[in-house]
Amino acid sequence: MDSPLQISPPPQLRTPEPADYDAIALWLPDAQTTLRWAGPLVRWPFTGSTLPAQLAAPRSTSRVLGAGDDPPMGFGQYWPRDDGAVHLGRLLVAPGLRGRGFGRLLLDLLIAEARTVHGPAPITLRVYRDNSGAMALYTQRGFVAVAELGDPDVEFMRLAS
Repeated sequence: MDSPLQISPPPQLRTPEPADYDAIALWLPDAQTTLRWAGPLVRWPFTGSTLPAQLAAPRSTSRVLGAGDDPPMGFGQYWPRDDGAVHLGRLLVAPGLRGRGFGRLLLDLLIAEARTVHGPAPITLRVYRDNSGAMALYTQRGFVAVAELGDPDVEFMRLAS
């Protein structure tokens, strides 16, 4: 598959369908991967039919990156925080598409949509410090560490612009 900009129709965010959750469930092969991606409230193993309820969180919006009727290319969520920021979470790109620009596209589209829905609020996220690919992407896109909100394993980041 080509880069995101060479796909027709171009990938866009959309509301997940049941079949999307079936595909996403296959991207998470074990309990440790699931824990790192979604936190302790999502219990592995799960199925596509049980995943939406486990991912549901108050005031959250779930989106998939997709092109037409093709299987999903990525998944992410955003929700307003009590401090007025909008938090991005549970970002994930299909295993066969990683390292090809789909994460950047997913991130950029989620930020744009979150700002459309919630206004010019600060954008935040958390990332495991040993996830060098994600750390590089977030830094490249303008996120900076907020040291006092991180912990030894996880970096808390805020979009600088």
